[in-house]
Amino acid sequence: MKFPRRKFWLCFFPILIICWISIGYIFSRVVTGAKPSQYPLIATIDTFKVTQLNLKSVDSLTINAWIAGNNKKDVVILMPGIGANSSNMTNRAALYLREGFSVMLPDFRATGRSEGEVISFGWNEKLDLIACYRWLHAQGYENIAVHGCSLGAAAIAYSFDSITDYSFVVMESSYDNIDHAFAHRTFDSGFNRFLFWPAYFFTELKIDAETEQLSPLDRMHLYKGSVLYLSGNKEQQIPVEEKQHVFAAIGSVSKTLHIFDGAAHEDFYNYDTVAYSKVLSAFLQTLPRNYER
Repeated sequence: MKFPRRKFWLCFFPILIICWISIGYIFSRVVTGAKPSQYPLIATIDTFKVTQLNLKSVDSLTINAWIAGNNKKDVVILMPGIGANSSNMTNRAALYLREGFSVMLPDFRATGRSEGEVISFGWNEKLDLIACYRWLHAQGYENIAVHGCSLGAAAIAYSFDSITDYSFVVMESSYDNIDHAFAHRTFDSGFNRFLFWPAYFFTELKIDAETEQLSPLDRMHLYKGSVLYLSGNKEQQIPVEEKQHVFAAIGSVSKTLHIFDGAAHEDFYNYDTVAYSKVLSAFLQTLPRNYER
């Protein structure tokens, strides 16, 4: 007996819709899911004593952080990438400590030893950065700088809505907007806003923000201080041209772009430690001489 075409579509179309919505829901859960880790605590970074802190974000989450260094004048907040934590930033922290800075290394919400259940591509993580900044300011630190990798760099951009007086900024491979971030991690059909509509919908519910707001590019003009922007020319997740757009949008005339030849979306310090150290040190030497070295 021949199955009527109309009945086939009446049965198949609802199944297709259910699958479409379910895949979007699962995708949203995966990309925003918490990544806690009980990594080993450490006593020192490059001979400097490490003190563990518990900070409170404005939305009442407990944010784990480390602080090290003897300089109450100059301090750098080091913000990790997605899924990473304080322990992944200790090599960079050592570079700053050798240059005379103090350092703070927080775990973002829903990551490492911090509270939280949702990762939000830097959007809500900016509240963790703001909590660090306010704590340091209250403790009497004068020149507060920030250095962020990937999601950490995006969190810096989002924080420009509230803070624009960082003494300097170092950003590594920030995405330009969430549409491109999703497309480069899946596929770009030209119709992703439609195809990924359920994923966008559930993501907005999870992070309590509209996805149109998730655009670090739109905030880069707000910062006028010194900026070092680092990237690799083999990053599929964030193509070079998009990072160049982000760099061009920075509102500072004192900005430096360094591209690591052959580097993918990875830890640039581990990719070329010697070059990374030289680039960062050279940038720090360009800063105003009121910084203690």
